[in-house]
Amino acid sequence: MREKNPQSEKRPERSYWNVPRVVFTYVTARVFYNVFMLLWGGVGKYLLFIVVGMIVVALL
Repeated sequence: MREKNPQSEKRPERSYWNVPRVVFTYVTARVFYNVFMLLWGGVGKYLLFIVVGMIVVALL
């Protein structure tokens, strides 16, 4: 009896974290971190909280 391909047994959301998405997430995090460190000293701090809030809401 031939076994089924284990990939076909997995749920679709498993493919959510594919390689391009992981790379995109990493690059976005690095860019955001650099901007974050540049702006943290001034008024940009409050702008960053708004941007982070918008990103979190978009991800939910």
